[in-house]
Amino acid sequence: MNIIRFALDREPTYGILDADNVYVIAGDLSGEFAAGEKLCALGDVALLAPVQPRSVACVAANYHALCNEMGRQIPREPEVFLKPPSAVVGHLDDIIQPEVSSEVTCGGELAVVIKRETRRVSEAEALDYVLGYTCANDVSAFDPRGDRFPTRAKGHYTFCPVGPWITTGLDGDNLMLRSRLNGEMILDHSTSGMIFSVSKAVSFISQFMALEPLDIVLMGTPRPETKVSLGDVIEVEIEGIGMLRNRISSSKLTEA
Repeated sequence: MNIIRFALDREPTYGILDADNVYVIAGDLSGEFAAGEKLCALGDVALLAPVQPRSVACVAANYHALCNEMGRQIPREPEVFLKPPSAVVGHLDDIIQPEVSSEVTCGGELAVVIKRETRRVSEAEALDYVLGYTCANDVSAFDPRGDRFPTRAKGHYTFCPVGPWITTGLDGDNLMLRSRLNGEMILDHSTSGMIFSVSKAVSFISQFMALEPLDIVLMGTPRPETKVSLGDVIEVEIEGIGMLRNRISSSKLTEA
C-alpha cells in the first residue's frame, strides 16, 4: 500500500494511492486504517513530502561495504545524528546549494517511517512501530571545515529529500537501493548489506529519544557520498517503493 501526502484545498492531506487513483484514509495512520472512498485521480493533486516529521534520526556508517571502502572499523552500535525537520523536502523539490558551500554531496538511503510513539521498545517489537518506508537522500555540505560536528553540514534547508510516498508491507532489510546522477548509475546495492537492521536501529534510538508518529529514521548509504554540482539531477530508487528525484539548484536561481 502506498500512502501519499498532497495539497488539497491548500491543506496537507494524506491519502492512499492505488494505481492512479487517490482514496480517503479510513481510520488512523497510527493504528488501523484502510482505503475509503475514491477522492480523485493522482494527476489532480500536487504531491508533498510524504511526512513532515518532528525528528529525523540518521544512522551513519551502516553498511559493511562503506566501512570496508573507507577503511573504518565496523561500529559496535549504531552511530546516530539528527537532521532538523526544516531540511525535509519532497519528490521533485530542488536541493538548494547553500552560499557558504561549494561542495555538496548526496547519498541515497532507505527511510523508515514511524507509526506510533516509540519509547524504549525492544528489538523484537520494534517493527510493530514501523508504518512503512520511503526513499531518502542524505545531502551534506562539509567544505565549511570550521564545523566539528555534522549539524550544519547535514542540516541546511532542503538537505533531506524524502518520497515520493510511504510504502507499507515491505521487508526493509532486503530491498535493492539504487541511485543515479544525471541518469548514470552510481549506486546499486541491497539493504541486506546493512550492519544494523531496521529493528535494531529503531530500538536503539528509542532508548534515548522518543520517536513520534511520522518521524523518520535514515538507515545510511552503502558507499561514500557523491559530489554533485548545480543543475545535476539525483534519483534514488528503492525496490517496491519507487523513485525520488531532485535537482541541485542555487538560492539565487530559486529567488529569481
